[in-house]
Amino acid sequence: MRDSVVPHVPVFVNTFYPPNQPPARRCFNFGRCLARAISSWPVDKTVAVIGSGGLSHWVLDEPFDHMVLDALKENDAAMLSSIPEAIFQAGTSEIKNRITLAGVMAEAQLAMNIVDYVPCYRSEAGTGNAMGFAFWR
Repeated sequence: MRDSVVPHVPVFVNTFYPPNQPPARRCFNFGRCLARAISSWPVDKTVAVIGSGGLSHWVLDEPFDHMVLDALKENDAAMLSSIPEAIFQAGTSEIKNRITLAGVMAEAQLAMNIVDYVPCYRSEAGTGNAMGFAFWR
């Protein structure tokens, strides 16, 4: 970065490793708290919040992915919080990063814009993982 590093604060959510994986509702509420913390700063700064990770993993579930993307777009915390924890195992748990980000954006009253959805199949059996690309403004 040519000695001009942008100040940043990485925040990680343990979506993957038991026994302390937070439920989806807690991720959404954590995002809301994070947004309030950012807005309480006494200095006027532009802040970018980035959530990364895929959607369904191992065996792709395109209808589920679209349901999640629709709920993110609609700020539907109830729907996101109602997804059974059993679904959030292994790589599919990365959706919780997006749910945390959705909490930030709901608190900031920003709207999601979906750029693309790409199901990345690795085999004829339907294995792989899905990617969704979006931004809020």
